[in-house]
Amino acid sequence: PSMHHRDNRRYYDYDDFSPEEFYKVVIPSSLHQWRTQAKLAVAPTSTWNRSAGCSIGLYARNTHNVLNIPECQVHHPSINKAVEMVRSATAKVRTPPYNEDTGEGLLRYIQLQVELSTGRVCLTLVMNAEKLKECQPHLSYLTSELKKMDKNSGEERLFHSIWCHCNDSSGNAIFARDVTRWHPVEGPPFIRERIPGSEETVDENGEEKRE
Repeated sequence: PSMHHRDNRRYYDYDDFSPEEFYKVVIPSSLHQWRTQAKLAVAPTSTWNRSAGCSIGLYARNTHNVLNIPECQVHHPSINKAVEMVRSATAKVRTPPYNEDTGEGLLRYIQLQVELSTGRVCLTLVMNAEKLKECQPHLSYLTSELKKMDKNSGEERLFHSIWCHCNDSSGNAIFARDVTRWHPVEGPPFIRERIPGSEETVDENGEEKRE
């Protein structure tokens, strides 16, 4: 028997559709620049020269070799800009990248989330440390350099906020389960997105608006 689907207007008989029409794949969004959140691995660019900075990207298939992905076609443009800025900053201030083979180094992963209403990026630096104080002084060096580069870029401010997450586990988990491992470093506590049809009830600093 035929299958039917009802809406408010009429019945549709699926037997009326050809197989090509029935199984046609419809892409609901753009194939490019759609990804607004990315979690990327960090590894040494050089085994002996820290001023070479960090490799930041994805693991090659079936390995833990980090491949840089500059100008990734699926990343939101703000993510690509932020990754390049982090890579340059790590080279400038000689941030020690995490080395899986030795368990040494500091910067393990980065997470980037785009606030669509502004195009700004919430950056999380995942550090190989149990406590925030163990990330110093490199955390301060890196965040200061990122803020300076952002300010001097000649464009609209890129970073919405910067967080540090401490994860000294030996596994593959990017984040530790302990909520006390999250530490705000710079900027508002959360990103904001407008829901269509709703009214804005908080200001740019995350504070509730008052009449």
